[in-house]
Amino acid sequence: MTDSKKLALQNTQLKIDMINEISNDFLQKIIILEQQVQNIQQQINGYSQDIGQLQTDVSVINTELARQTHFRGYFTTNDEIFELTSPAIGDYAYSAEDLLVWDYDGSQ
Repeated sequence: MTDSKKLALQNTQLKIDMINEISNDFLQKIIILEQQVQNIQQQINGYSQDIGQLQTDVSVINTELARQTHFRGYFTTNDEIFELTSPAIGDYAYSAEDLLVWDYDGSQ
């Protein structure tokens, strides 16, 4: 084999080695990026669960606030007022029986 062919073969082998090294480096970077993406996806899933729990908490609070709307209505008799379900402190109702405003103070 001539020197020029040996030199060409060495250059070719050197190029192949460099390409393999670049490929391995590139592959390692891709693997690292995939791991980082998985970590970010896990964080997003955690945040989504937190958001879901907060939405549930807000819904519970809104339900309780709606239940605690203080005006309960106009009633013909006092017995109708006594039969109100789930009264909250501060609820009030008007009674036509004795022309009074009844306030719920938690002692019922």
